[in-house]
Amino acid sequence: MRLFVFKELLSDNMMNISYRFSSPQGDVEVDDGMLEKKFAVGPLETHPFLTLRDFFDTLQRFLLRENGSGLQDILSRLWGRVVRVEEIETMVIRYEKYGTLYQICSLDVSAAGTVVKMCVNVAFSAFAQQTLQREFELLAFLGNEGGYGYLPQSYKLSWIDAGQSGKTESWLLALLEWFDGYEEWHFKPYEDSTRAFLWDMGGGHRFLSAEQTFEIIVKASEILTHYFDVESTRRITTWHHGAGDFIVRTSESGVDLKLITARGYEPIRSSAEETILESLCTFCLETLTKMRLDKWEGLGESTWADPFVLKATLKGFFEALRGKEARSEMKGLPVADILQTLKSLEVRQIRALVKKQFIDDKDCDSSDYLVVSRHLDDHALEIHEAIQSFFG
Repeated sequence: MRLFVFKELLSDNMMNISYRFSSPQGDVEVDDGMLEKKFAVGPLETHPFLTLRDFFDTLQRFLLRENGSGLQDILSRLWGRVVRVEEIETMVIRYEKYGTLYQICSLDVSAAGTVVKMCVNVAFSAFAQQTLQREFELLAFLGNEGGYGYLPQSYKLSWIDAGQSGKTESWLLALLEWFDGYEEWHFKPYEDSTRAFLWDMGGGHRFLSAEQTFEIIVKASEILTHYFDVESTRRITTWHHGAGDFIVRTSESGVDLKLITARGYEPIRSSAEETILESLCTFCLETLTKMRLDKWEGLGESTWADPFVLKATLKGFFEALRGKEARSEMKGLPVADILQTLKSLEVRQIRALVKKQFIDDKDCDSSDYLVVSRHLDDHALEIHEAIQSFFG
């Protein structure tokens, strides 16, 4: 732990700030030797001119610039009282992992006996920055519109320059709610089946039970369907298990799920003539297929989960629709009609719809495309059987 005095803050204000790495064995505090190393931006890639110290120091400046007024406002809103910067006793900036788009960190802030944890996403490339800007705006929009509590609150989005020896670049940083106690998971083979493998940074990586895995899919499907807007047919898009978008917390009472981001919110209706009923059926087939896709270890080639995922997805889909019906969000469309329409689909029709969504779509991930193509015939039949055996 190092003691920092900030000129930007009041002269008598001192706080303990530490830089750490997250690991399954617990936090690893960063020493001076580690800070002088080149900053690793990926598994086999280092930043061309920035050190690890430059990275952490830039995050620190982002959090405490303008006399820490931005952080002060966030804490005041979260704790429901006026919080002064001088009250902050400790701040832990923790590097969590590098993702496909962002560097992901967490922030612990302690003041007057209260601790809050937040997420800091850092975007380097122009594409990542455009994506982060869009995600931040969507999180704010969906939080105001739905308020289901499955998505993180958005606190702050800001640019900051990082540099060394006359070389600089601009980063886009987002400060978001951190779902404490929730962990990333991925599908993994277990004996003769597929199970959820939990990346538990506190309790150790481990397989979840078949029942827990089933319930994860039920809740993931339910969350996505909650955010489906029946009138506009907009739904959360480009989510992927390979990106660790759904995180899980386990307890004796079961599993609880959160969705960490929303990269898009686009209509699924392909034409003005398509009815809400048809759009909901299309959304269901999209979800049934995407729910089976993952990436090996979150970064590798696409993987394909067992057919039990289909039953779990249908259960979550209809549970969420019944909730919408109870809230008068279905625009007069009975949930029973949706199930009846899905049951009327023949295997060839299901195959054609899935092919259109995941094979004919030029934007489809190439690795996903190959996996869906390889399993298309069996998948269409398995969807048909799952729908026929579903009684709502």
